[in-house]
Amino acid sequence: MSEFKIPETQSAYGFKKYGLAKDVIEKLTVPVPKLEPNSDQILVKIHAACYNKADMHKMHGVLKNFTKLPIPSIPGADFSGVVVAKGSLVTKFGVGDEVYGTLKLEMNLSTMGTSAEYTLVSTKKDYVELKPSLLSHEEAAATGIASMTAASVFVTHLNLPKEGKNALQGKKLLVVGASGGVGSYVVLVAKYYGAEVTGVCSAKNVKFVKETLKADNVIDYTSSPLENQFSTASEFDLIVDCVGGDDLWHLAQKILNPKGSYLTVVGPMKELGAITIPAIFGMVGSVFYKKLFYTRKYILIQDIATFGIVHEWVSSGASKPPVVEVFEFDDSKKALELMDTNRAVGKVVVKVC
Repeated sequence: MSEFKIPETQSAYGFKKYGLAKDVIEKLTVPVPKLEPNSDQILVKIHAACYNKADMHKMHGVLKNFTKLPIPSIPGADFSGVVVAKGSLVTKFGVGDEVYGTLKLEMNLSTMGTSAEYTLVSTKKDYVELKPSLLSHEEAAATGIASMTAASVFVTHLNLPKEGKNALQGKKLLVVGASGGVGSYVVLVAKYYGAEVTGVCSAKNVKFVKETLKADNVIDYTSSPLENQFSTASEFDLIVDCVGGDDLWHLAQKILNPKGSYLTVVGPMKELGAITIPAIFGMVGSVFYKKLFYTRKYILIQDIATFGIVHEWVSSGASKPPVVEVFEFDDSKKALELMDTNRAVGKVVVKVC
């Protein structure tokens, strides 16, 4: 068994108040999390970490009306690294194993995130697997929340078998926000299932969606209004919205098959401010109205599929994470600033060591 010298403190990037990355993110020195000897925990030395929308919502204070901000707060949930210590109840992993996964998001924001040199992972509560040898640490770190969300679209909500290649053969699927973190995975998984995929993105990302993600068709929403770029009524069997708002839902009444499904990973609100009780009731009311009074099926993705499904896909080579932006650890603030623009392409990964 390999021996690792574990320091008392570590470098991390985090924030002590809510706001944009450029205003609040700073380099910090924080304690290395303490592993409980008689536990199911593993201490992971992080080699790469990846950011998601959830990290930005946390930093922006979306839940500040419902939970207290831990100070400092370290963003990040997705990781890839090496086990340097483990509790006595851990049998699946050994010290020295390369692992990857996602920390389970907590409503109380108490989780010490992965924008650090070490993270503590519960092998029972969090999502963690042995890293497939065909993935780099950067690719593995990019596999977490976004890929589980995409898997949830197809496996959980469309009830497709996880090994059901070509299950969507002959179906037409539209992905709006196809170049983003979740959208890029949705395109990849849809192609795995054999669908004919049309991706919607800006002009600068057309090549990425067409050549890297292998979408069959790409629509540049900046060239003309989106509603003017469809000529066939009821053209699509499925629409996956990765942007949010109601504009696309209204357009879907024209371009989505009446028996088709509209799935949104964002919901009726494009931009989330600090969530309030009235806002929650308004969003819930909007969702139920769509479900009750429209022919086309409206599905709000509120859960994520098990990490085991994604692990099988990437281990077999069926799906490979679309890593586009890789930053050095000391440039973590720049990575989060890019996330703040909502213009990141694919997954934004930080190489920690």
